[in-house]
Amino acid sequence: MVSDYDVVIVGAGVAGLAAASDLSKAGISIAIVEARNRIGGRILTLHDPPSGAPIELGPEFIHGKPVEIWDLLRASNIPMVEVEGENWCAENSGLQRCGFFEQIDEILESMDDSTTDESFLDFLARRWPNPKHDPALEKAKLHATNYVSGFNAADPALVGVHWLVDSARAEKRIEGTR
Repeated sequence: MVSDYDVVIVGAGVAGLAAASDLSKAGISIAIVEARNRIGGRILTLHDPPSGAPIELGPEFIHGKPVEIWDLLRASNIPMVEVEGENWCAENSGLQRCGFFEQIDEILESMDDSTTDESFLDFLARRWPNPKHDPALEKAKLHATNYVSGFNAADPALVGVHWLVDSARAEKRIEGTR
């Protein structure tokens, strides 16, 4: 019964499992409730038999060097490998080199937290209007919106620009582009 525990953790993703680990080490009884038939949350690797290649359906790497994650990996003797390479995207029913990161960076770097806060979508409409319906700008705005929703797991209509700017600063502190 759930009522037999001190704490109930909803979700067995990385955050839920980390909370469970810390609480159990402190002697607190816990129950983890997970909707899926597996643990790991967004972490999911499929192994493709024909190609022999792993296919990442969730986070495929650790961004930067956040001490909270690296300390756990080191303590567990989990090998870490820093990788470099090209980004490929599925577009037009095939794989192509992702050529839009510079556009996303330009949009994201234009965010400012010294003015009144607004949602990311309101920011895009105000700062990056497109009265001539330039397809390249529309594509850049779409990629930036997808980045905010995918990387930050945030609804672009709700998340504030101030939070995104603060998040970008935190990412810089941990060398998040590594």
